Formats: sequence, C-alpha cells, structure tokens
Amino acid sequence: MKRVGALALILVLSACATSSLERLKPGSMTLDRMRSTEKPTAEWKNSDGSVTLEYSNRPPSAHNVMLDFDGKGVLVNTRIVNTEDSIGLLKTGMTRAEVQRIVGSPDRVLKDSQTGGDIWEIPTQFAVDDSPQRLIVIYWHPRVDGATRIVADQRF
Repeated sequence: MKRVGALALILVLSACATSSLERLKPGSMTLDRMRSTEKPTAEWKNSDGSVTLEYSNRPPSAHNVMLDFDGKGVLVNTRIVNTEDSIGLLKTGMTRAEVQRIVGSPDRVLKDSQTGGDIWEIPTQFAVDDSPQRLIVIYWHPRVDGATRIVADQRF
C-alpha cells in the first residue's frame, strides 16, 4: 500500500515538474506539498482562510496558473488566468496587486519612454515557437500605483 501512495506522489510531482499545473485536479494536492514542490511566483491569503498560489512565466506552458486551496490546505480549483477573457475584468485605476490577482505576473516589464511609467506585457496566445502572438498590455502611472491604460495587442 505504501508503494501505491509513493507512486501516486511521484506522478503528481511529475505533473508539476512538466509545467502541467493546469491539469491538477481538486483534492489531488495539498498546500504544503505544492509549496515544497515548486516555489510560487506569489501567494495570497484570502479573508475566508483559503490560500491562492500563483505560478507565472513557467516554460513551456507559458500560462499563468492560480491554484486555490481551502482553509484546510486542499486544492479546490486550478485556473489559467492569462486569457483573452481576463482583459474584461481589468479596469484603469487598479493597482498592480489587483491586476496580478486577476491575470498573474507580467511576462515582461518595459519603460514607457514618454511618461516614464512601467508597461506590463502579459501574453494570452502563443505561436508554435512559443513567442507571444496576443498580449494584454497595461500602462502604469509613473508616480501612482494605478493602471492608466489597458489594451489587447496583436503581435505577428
């Protein structure tokens, strides 16, 4: 029986190592095991006692994945968050933390040559060579933590 449990653990950890976090099923992972398997990009403690782990910019999947754990530390939901649908949830005036909770961390951060503010690029679709084809582009105010413009950008 111990061998079956060890084999199951190896299979789950292998799934993590091959960048297939989006395939994890509810109940298949605990918070402590996930933290020890792979360091998250960000971690949020929610008001209801649950915890959300963010895993971003993880080749080869290139998906920003959020893992939601209940108050007991059991996986309850897995979400790919850098999607075309996500742009509709973003609003100007949001802070970096609010945006990150919705779409995950940016793939690239650039400087706006006109304003001096940051520009976040978050890919939503990828070409065969894994280069970004479509992006969410977020322009940030240079002195205040607030998004000033949010656009979808097509790259060829």
